[in-house]
Parts: sequence; C-alpha cells; structure tokens
Amino acid sequence: MTATNSIQLIPVSTNQAITQTDYSDLLQQKPQAIHETVWQNDQLMVQFAILSQTKTVENIHVQLKTITFNPQINNAAHHEETLGTHEIPLEVVENWFKIFMVQEVDAHTGFLGYGSTTRPLPIGDRQKAAEVLVEQHMIESMPAQHLQAVWIQSHIPAEAPVGHYKATIAVTFGENSAEEVTGDIYFEVLEAVLADAKTFDIELWQNPYAVAEYYGVEPFSKAHFDLLEPHMLKYREIGGNAITATIVEEAWAGQTYSKHETKFPSMVKWTKTAAGDFHFDYEDFDSWVRFNKAIGLGDKIVCYTLAPWTNQVVYFDEASQQMASFATDADEASDNWTVFLKDFMAHTQAQGWSRDICIGIDERGFDEAIFEVLEAVKGEDGQPFKVAGAMDSIVAKRHFNPHITDLSVGTIPVKESADEFASIMEERDALGLKTSIYSCTGHSPGNFSLNAPAESYWTIAFAYANGAQGFLRWAYDSWVEDPLRDTTHNAFEAGDTFLVFPSEKDAPDPQPQSSLRLEKLAQGVHDVNKLIQLAQVNPAIDIQVQDLLKTVKQDYESEGYYLTADSKAQIIADMDLFRRDLHDLTRFALKEGFKLTPARDDADWVETELTIPTYHLADDFVTTIERPTEPEHMYLGQPDMIAMPDDENHLLIAYPKGHGAGPIILQKSLDGGESWEKQSTPRSWEESYETPTLYNLEFTDGRVKQVLISGRPNWKNNPVGGWQMSVSEDKGATWTEFENYHARLDGEDHWTTVPMASLVQLYDENGQPMDKWMGVYHNNDFINYKSYLTFDEATAEPHWSQPEAYLAEHRQLETLYQICEVGLFYSPDKKTLSALGRSQSHEHSSVVFHSYDQGQTWSQPQELPLELWGERHKVQYDPESGRLLVTFRQMIQLKHVNPAITERDWLAGDWMLWVGTYQDILSLTEGEYRIRLIQDWTPSRRGGDTGYAGFVTQSDGTLILASYGHWDKHVSQNNPNDPLGDLSYIKQVKFKLSDIEKNEKGD
Repeated sequence: MTATNSIQLIPVSTNQAITQTDYSDLLQQKPQAIHETVWQNDQLMVQFAILSQTKTVENIHVQLKTITFNPQINNAAHHEETLGTHEIPLEVVENWFKIFMVQEVDAHTGFLGYGSTTRPLPIGDRQKAAEVLVEQHMIESMPAQHLQAVWIQSHIPAEAPVGHYKATIAVTFGENSAEEVTGDIYFEVLEAVLADAKTFDIELWQNPYAVAEYYGVEPFSKAHFDLLEPHMLKYREIGGNAITATIVEEAWAGQTYSKHETKFPSMVKWTKTAAGDFHFDYEDFDSWVRFNKAIGLGDKIVCYTLAPWTNQVVYFDEASQQMASFATDADEASDNWTVFLKDFMAHTQAQGWSRDICIGIDERGFDEAIFEVLEAVKGEDGQPFKVAGAMDSIVAKRHFNPHITDLSVGTIPVKESADEFASIMEERDALGLKTSIYSCTGHSPGNFSLNAPAESYWTIAFAYANGAQGFLRWAYDSWVEDPLRDTTHNAFEAGDTFLVFPSEKDAPDPQPQSSLRLEKLAQGVHDVNKLIQLAQVNPAIDIQVQDLLKTVKQDYESEGYYLTADSKAQIIADMDLFRRDLHDLTRFALKEGFKLTPARDDADWVETELTIPTYHLADDFVTTIERPTEPEHMYLGQPDMIAMPDDENHLLIAYPKGHGAGPIILQKSLDGGESWEKQSTPRSWEESYETPTLYNLEFTDGRVKQVLISGRPNWKNNPVGGWQMSVSEDKGATWTEFENYHARLDGEDHWTTVPMASLVQLYDENGQPMDKWMGVYHNNDFINYKSYLTFDEATAEPHWSQPEAYLAEHRQLETLYQICEVGLFYSPDKKTLSALGRSQSHEHSSVVFHSYDQGQTWSQPQELPLELWGERHKVQYDPESGRLLVTFRQMIQLKHVNPAITERDWLAGDWMLWVGTYQDILSLTEGEYRIRLIQDWTPSRRGGDTGYAGFVTQSDGTLILASYGHWDKHVSQNNPNDPLGDLSYIKQVKFKLSDIEKNEKGD
C-alpha cells in the first residue's frame, strides 16, 4: 500500500468493522501489502481503508489496475520481489473482482427486549456501524481526516490456475484523476477445489413479505418475484438452501417490523365454511415454493408452525364474515390440526413436495400433544411430516429429541450444558438425524450490527467445532422501516432481524446488498466445508483438523450486550489465525499428496483389472490380539512385531492407542501368537507422536538388543523434531526411557515421519555383518533420509549419525512420486539392497530402487506393477519356498466407465500379502498371486485404514502378521466419514503358503 500527502491506504482485517472512530488508530499504521490464501471455487475477501489527510479529496475512483501471476512458487512463503512474472489481461479476470464501499448506518446500543410489537423505536444511544456493502467504484468527495472502508471480493473460479497472484488496486483522485495511490493484494490459489455441494450448510429464515412491503409491491406478484430472484440467489450463493414458509398468521407473535396490522402473514389462508368445515387456500404457498424450486432452492421447506407464539390460529369465518381464531390449547385444537395436516399432506404429495416439508417448531412450542397430532397423520409412504425444531432448553426438553428430524440448539445452551449437548449429538448421530446450532438475540458473541465481523465467522467455527452439521439464524431479511440508515429494532439488538440489505427504494434496478456480517458467515461456511473435505482425505489429516477445531474458544468476555474491547480484539486475532492455520493445513495435505477435489460419482468408476489372482484368507487363520472396550479409546493404531532370534515363538508387538500418535501398548507372546500378555512400559512411552517401529539388533559377538523407535512429526502439538528410541537388552522385559535424536537439522526443526520405516544391518566388503545399522525415514517435503546406528564400544551408548538425504541424486523423481515409508530388504545373496517405496502422489504406483554398495548410492526409482501398489511395504522371504512376500495396504486404481476419459482415480483397500520372487521385483513383473488377509471397512470415501503390519516368519514356513483395521462391518457402517471415531483394533493372521495353495489356489 502506498500513500500521498492527500490519501493513505491501510489494510484492515475482514474480521474487523471500521468506522470514523477508528481513523486516528489507522493513521498510525504503516501502509503494507495484503496477503491472502484461497482454494479454487472459493471467495477472496480483503478490506482496506482510504484515509484522507489534511484536506478534502474529490473525485475518488477505486479500480483494479493490474493482476499478475506466478505459477512457479510452490511454498507457503511470499516473496514480493519474485511474484508477478506474468501479467494477465484485465478482461480475463475483471469479472472475478467486485469493489464495494462500506456504508455506515446508525445502530442503537441497547436492547429493550420483548414487549409491545407496536411500541416506537428507542430514542438516542446510537453508534455508527460499518454494515452495507454498496457496489460502487467512486466517491465524489471525502472530507479531511475522514476514512472510507473498501471491501473487495472475488470469486476464484474452480478452473483458476494454481499459483501466486498479485492484484494491484489503484485509487485515483483529484482533477482528471491525476493523482494515484496503489495497494497490492498478494494471494495464493491452492490446488484444492471447494465442492459446490456443502456438507455443512446455513439456513437463514426469509420473510418475503418484508421485501414486498419495503418496495411497495403486491406479495407474490410478478413485480415481487422480480425483486426476490436476485435476493434469493444471494441466499443460495452464501450456502443457503432451506426456505421458510408460514402456515399460520403471526407465527412469531408480530416480532418482525411491519406497518400492517399483521406483521408476518400466513402463506396458507384458513377459512371455516358456514357448514363448519375448514378449507385451505395454498395459492401463495405454492407460488413461493415453485419460485424457489425454479432457482435451485427448497430441498427443505420449513413451515411455521403448529405452535405459534400467539397460541392462536387465525382463520376467516364465513358464518360471521369476520376473522376468528382458536387457541392452540383448546379442546378442538387437535381435531383442527388433524384436518389441516391431512389436507396439507394430500396437497404437498400432489405437488411432489411432501418429503421436503418440515413442520417448524420454534423454542416455546415443544408439547407432547403437538407431536402426537403430527405423528398420527401419515402420507402414502406411511411417514408423517418431518419436524424442524429450534430448542433452547435442551435439558428439560430432551425427551423430544428423537422426534425432531432437524434440530437446532442455541449457542447458549451448547455452552451451558456442554455434556448434555454432546450426549444429544451422540444420540442423534446414532439415529441419523441432523443437528445444527443457532444464534439469536441475547447471544454473545453475536451477529448484530455492532458486532465485529469476526463474531459471525466464529459462530460458524463454533458450531462445527461442537459437532453441528449446519447453522441456523433468524433472520435473512426481516427489515426495519429504514434499514439503510438505521438498523434499530423496537425490541432486539440492532440488526438482529436481518443480514442482507435492500437497495434504495427508488433504485432503477434494485439488488440485494450484502453486509460484512453476512459475508463472514458465508466465509465461515466455506472454511468449515474445507475442513470437512480435508478430514475426508486421510485419517492423519483428520486428526489435525480436529486439533485445529479445538483452538476455537467456547466464549469471550462480554460487557452488557456486546464483547469487551479486549475480547473483540482477541476474537479478531483468533479468527485471523484460525484461517491461516486452515490454509497451512491445506498446504500440508497437498504436500502429502492428497487430492482436494469434490467427490466424484463412484458409480462411474470401476477397478482396473489385475493380471494375477487374489485369494482370500479364511477366518480360521485369524485371531484378535486386542479389541478396545473403552468408549473413549476405540482406536488402536499401527503395530509392529518382532520374534526373538533364539526363540521364534517369543514375540513382541507394539502399537499406539490412537492413529499414529498416542501411548504405546506393548504385548508379549511366548507361544507364537496363540496368547498375548500386556507388559509394563516406560513412562516416556506415554508421549509418542508417531507409529512405533520394533527391531532386533544382532551383534557380531552374539549379543541381541531390541529397539523401539517413534518419530516426531509436526502434528499433535509435538514440541520438537527428531525421533525417540528406547533400548532393551532382555528381550523386551525392561526398556530405557525414550531418548531423542536430531531434533534439528541444518538449523531448523527436523520433523520426521515413520522413523525408522526400515532398519537394516550392514555388511562389510567381505560380506560379513557389522555392528552398524542403517535406518530410513522421510519428512513432510518427501525428502528421504538415512541415519546410521552404532553403539559406543566403551559405554554401549547408542549413536545416530547426522541424517543424509539419500535420494538427492533423484530428487526430481522423489518429488514427483512423493516417495515415503520405504521398506528395505536384501536380495537372497545379500549383495543388493532393494527398496519398495510408497508413492504418496497417488498418481503413480509404488516404486522400487536398488543399491549395490550398502546404501551409498541408489538406482533411479521405477514404478512397480499395480499388483504391488500399496502403502507401508514390509518384506520377508518364505522359509519353505524362498519366495518373496510383501505385505502392505492395498491401493486400487480406478478407471472411468467411459473409455474416452483417460483420467485415473484411486482408493485405499484391504490388508494384502503379495507372493512372488525377487526376480519379479527386478524385472518389474506382476508376481504369482495375492492374498487378502482381512477385509477392512473403514468409513471413508477413500477406503482402507489398515495394512501397517508387523511381520515375522518361523522356520517351518509359518507366517505371523499383525495389523490394525476397521474389522467390524456393522460398527463401521454406522460411522459414516468418521474413521478416527470408528472402532479400529489389532488382529493377527497365522498360516503357511501351503494352506492357501491347498485350500484356495485355483478356486
């Protein structure tokens, strides 16, 4: 940002609303560039202030001057001098950017509360609120020492090129626009496409009658619908879909502003005929629903209500030719409601809408008699209408929970009764029922005119962090008399009843005008849906999503009706940080090779056929090592296993209580895995941050040590890098405490993933084993490191050498394939060290490379056949036949049913064992056959969370393997898209290849 003697440009967080009272503070700030990050199919939002200096400034124009693009930078750092190498013609991107002037309105600082619906507005006690986003590029005049907030919003298309952009905004002023100041907006578009369909949604109650009254048109006339179309399309744009309808007069007892006697009419007109029967006119209701359906809204039609706040149902009485009513608690009420519901059911069935209808009940109307009437009237499918309810007293009204299809709970009871709400969520999730959270009058942080925009963003983050599937608010557009000048209501906080603004009444082309509050709610919905997409790509990423959500504070200190000044500053800073952390997590997921694209239609994709058979291991060979029983610890993760060199029936297995990270459990078997016994472990094993790995170290003098190694990746609040190791000299009976190694490398934190993925003993030039082992692992940038383990001859203390990037010669391929979790093994003659690597790009099969000099140099990585495509390869030789055995988590290549579509996709599959020869590895051939050891039922669209395995062999040809997985189909299928909340535990298989070849091969 630049400045002149007349004008200065200052960047402002979009989480902050600024008015003239902020002028002095902003004037002290230095002009600087704005930095933002977005996904594809996302919204870029930035804000800056124009500050006039010592004189009036005339003829101010704000426009996009240039935009440049650099697709080359692939890291999170912004280096301004290197950006902007390619200028993009403005006509290509000018439709991306919209420029708004932020218009201030008056807002009453108090809150009168419920009372007469006709009482006048309160006098005095007004503050200016930065509210209305007015799309314009010009300001005719700015007085001296004045500020104007400018909001720039850009829709980033789904096909927008990935990379770094620099948009320069020019502010010209003076005679003939001769003077100019500029501001730079640097933004990065990540290779992640935000899905159009939102898993977490927003519902804002609409009041079409308010729109008609403000513009002076007949409700549901053509003129009305012409006004409503852009108005409701704006609602759809921010993520809304549900529509609000009324089936009685004054469902909310006149709480909305109107000059008319009836503040909020019914869309269904009730008439009681002279014969005493009820007749219902659906003309307005049908017009409203059809209109919304035609523009892509209305998958849920919430109809208010069987429980009006007036406790009266108004109708026209033909006999008296007057309006009349019956009380909702009158004796005849149930009969009258039954008549209506039967008629309404028949009508909506005929229209094809009955399964979209939800009967709305708002806070006060939860009554057993209402639910009895509702559930007694059923449609042709045998089902009653669904129910949507907003509930504030979740403890007293909990028994209604199973009857409410779509429940919304206020932020206050969520905070005050957190345990009860969590229990309700658990119950509703088990029943497959949707739960959202709502905010309304009296709630703080809030969504009113005088709240910081950050509070609206926080509201969405708070809702999702507490497990909700959506957000609800009263209301979208229940305007007061003159909303463009004063948002004060005669009962509630200013701005409570609307989030969108109208145009001026005499505007030639009236359009909805958004607010900072509304845009930040929309941004929150976008960002929560990003988190949902991130969580679905991989369980480890999901853990980081959950960690990020835990940073959302449950409350902030208030004073009166609003946050204190300190709390307001804090929530602005917190939400700015939350968004940065979200996009840092996105970068991490992309570096890990995960694709962040909208879900495909699975029906259009089929598995690529393999050329060798896959056999299925019989259940007779499968046993359980541990299945958790504690509800709060249902996930046991990736195991490793070793057998003692002098007693092949003496086994040790270690695994975490959690996915990768978590306290390490150690078990021992003295009978070849027939039974297992838990062992005591060092205290430091409680602080494990990565999948543990177990190895025997056989020294040349006959001594044997066991080591357990655990990495230090950049997750789960791990404070330092490197890796931890414990040593045992008594077959695992006792262990040293963890000692950490190489926390920093080249002056930076050295975050490590799955060390040691392999640890192999090295041989001298005569082919004799040495007391030296080489371990391998990788980091977040898919740089694969090696480190040598030796022991001091005098003290027996372990020593790990300085880590070295052992594939540096092949860095381009290492990056392309995203090689990681390398499994090392020797050729049968022990002259060649071979490596099978996981390809985290998911666009390539697994890879193989070889070393002929004990790991000093390596051949160029090559892709393996799809039969070996997998993750976390562990290798052994079959003691009976000498064949090569590789266990891994299967990866499945998908191809489109349309042969013209050459794109490929992938799924993770089951726990697999490949059977072939070492020559198959050298020649890149398919092998002999595969064995599916156990089927995994991970509740994720991408499939399997299994296959990290411990693998030992016995001299008689017995193979013993153990892995974790989601083994219980009936449990996992009730936990959709929640792998880490699902039951995962440890199973073992024990068999010989001859068992397979005798019983399965050829079947």
